[in-house]
Amino acid sequence: MKNSMNSMISFNLFEKVMGAFTIAMILLVTVESGFLVQFPGWLHLLGIIVSMIFIVAGVFEFLYHLFASSSKRDYLKSGWWNFIFFFFIFLTLKNIEASRFLGLIREIFFLLMLFSKRQFFRDFFAQPYLRNPTRLLSMSFLTIILLGSILLTFPVSSEIHQRTGIVDAVFTATSATCVTGLIVKDTSNHWSTFGEIIILLLIQAGGLGIMTFSISIALVFGARLGLREKKTMGEILELSSVGDVGRIIKFILRFTFIAEGIGVILLFIRWLPYFGNAKKAFYHSVFHSISAFCNAGFSLFSTSLKGFISDPVINIVMMLLIVVGGIGFVVIFDLFRKGNFIREGRFRAPKLTVHTKLVIIVSMMLIFARFIFF
Repeated sequence: MKNSMNSMISFNLFEKVMGAFTIAMILLVTVESGFLVQFPGWLHLLGIIVSMIFIVAGVFEFLYHLFASSSKRDYLKSGWWNFIFFFFIFLTLKNIEASRFLGLIREIFFLLMLFSKRQFFRDFFAQPYLRNPTRLLSMSFLTIILLGSILLTFPVSSEIHQRTGIVDAVFTATSATCVTGLIVKDTSNHWSTFGEIIILLLIQAGGLGIMTFSISIALVFGARLGLREKKTMGEILELSSVGDVGRIIKFILRFTFIAEGIGVILLFIRWLPYFGNAKKAFYHSVFHSISAFCNAGFSLFSTSLKGFISDPVINIVMMLLIVVGGIGFVVIFDLFRKGNFIREGRFRAPKLTVHTKLVIIVSMMLIFARFIFF
């Protein structure tokens, strides 16, 4: 018992030390990449050493829990993301100089894995000033907008490697997070690939909902929701029962990436002949699929999709992504739940909620009215 307690304390201390190193490396990579400065090579070497320690410790921890688990199959089923993550880390370590952005992503993933462990999320939701769902949601949006604004001011975020004004950066970050589609800088001409990816991440976070996005990441890395977290998320998602929170969040995550993935495939097939370059076609397909599904309105074309006004494939795919993403996840979940009952032949299928009926009816009325009078 005493040895177990000592090993637990040692592991907690190790996680805290690794967390501090990870934050330091995030700051290092962010400053170097953002301001295009060159730090001494020994700092990069230190980062690689810390990363290797993290990988070894993570593998040992995974194996320890695997052998200690009563159901190894269930543990492997829930922890398969670890293999992908460690493989990704290994790839980024091969050439850290050639891919600073991947280095930054790697360190952020480190931090997410550390934060998703143990009591972090429960402690986070237990803070007195965050117990109010409205306050929590507001602070989450403000935080993500602030971080996005800072990243967009970096010289590396612009095509000509010059700093973007704070007002323009804040406006763009706010527009992307709140998925309004308003821009003050041409997305394709002003922002570099780094800046466009930051905008895309803000769109995805805003489209999913900041708290849904963060909780989804936590679930992917193995964190579990307690009653307080479920209650908070239930109020944010306007659910009548907290028992559905976990299922709905997992459903949201799966449905989002399936829908966006289908959009990417269809757009890629259409745009591959147009661009004549698989990498560029794929990048544009990913950006526009996410932007459409999240109803963001951002485009990598200076004239938006005006150049494809007579292309039925592009228009239909974008239209379906916009409609499906626009009606909301709670409505989609309600429709899928009723569909499952009918398909399985159960005696009484649950009725659609009033909210679902109103959303579908009003959406159809607006779409057809616009179609007739346009």
